[in-house]
Amino acid sequence: MPRKFAIGTILSFAAAFVGAASAYAGDGKLLGTSGLLSIEGSAGGGIIPWAVLASYAEAEQMGFSASVANVNLRDYRLRTGALAFGVGNRVEFSASNQRFELPGDARLSQNIFGAKLRVAGDLIYGRAPQLAITLQHKRHQDPSILNALGVPLSTGTDVVFSAAKLWIDGVLNRNTLANISLRRTSAREIGLLGFNHSAKWVAEGAIAVLPNRFWAIGAEFRQKPDFGGLPESHWRDVFVAWFPKKGISTAVAYVDLGTIAGRKSQTGFFFTLQANF
Repeated sequence: MPRKFAIGTILSFAAAFVGAASAYAGDGKLLGTSGLLSIEGSAGGGIIPWAVLASYAEAEQMGFSASVANVNLRDYRLRTGALAFGVGNRVEFSASNQRFELPGDARLSQNIFGAKLRVAGDLIYGRAPQLAITLQHKRHQDPSILNALGVPLSTGTDVVFSAAKLWIDGVLNRNTLANISLRRTSAREIGLLGFNHSAKWVAEGAIAVLPNRFWAIGAEFRQKPDFGGLPESHWRDVFVAWFPKKGISTAVAYVDLGTIAGRKSQTGFFFTLQANF
C-alpha cells in the first residue's frame, strides 16, 4: 500500500467520524477502560499495548476506534494513524501506519497489522488480572533503504503477552491501573529500522492513576532489544489522558526515547486524538 494512501486513508477516516463518534460509542465498559490506541495500533497506552481491548464493546457488542498521533522529538518526528475493531470484549483487530521523518526530509514508513485475544480474567471484576495475547505483523515500506543499510529483513512479527488490572480503591484511594507485558521481537527501533533474523524477549510496563473518571495520569516503560550495530535505548513516557465522553479521548505525554540511529537525547512530546464508535 503506498505510504501516502495508507496514512491519508487513516487520517481521513478518523477526521470524518470524530464529530459523530459519541453517537456510536458502545456503553458496555466503564469510561477510560479501553485505553488508547498505541503508536502500533493495539489498544493500551502511548508507546506500548496493554491487555485492554479497543472500543467500549462489551459482550455481544462491536465497536471501532480510530486515532491519529504525533511524536515530536529533538531530531525526528513520528506520525501515526490507526484503526481498531473490537468484538465482544474478547477480540481486537487493528491496522496502523507509521511515518518516521528524519533530518533532511528523509522518511521511513511501515504498516502494522495486529490481533489481540483476551484469554482470561477481567480488568475490574475478580482477583485475577485480565490476560491477553497480541500479535503485531510489521511490514516496512522502504525495503530498498534497509538493504542499503545492511538490515537483514523488512518484515517481522511481535508477540506480546500482557496482564492488566484496575483496582477501584488503589493509590490514594483512587482507581489505579497496572499493566505488565513480555514481548518477543526481532524489530530494530520497533521495526522502523528493519528486523533481525533472531528474536529476543523484552519487558514492558505501565501504571496509571485516575483522579476521577475523566482523567488518567501515568507512566510507561518499554525495554528495547540489543541486536548489535546501532544501540537502542529503552523508552519511557509520562502521560495525562482525558476521556470527556466515550466517543472521544485524547492524551499528551512527555517521552524520553534516548538514542535513535546514533542521535542522542531524543526527548519530546506525544499527542494523540481518538474517536470511538
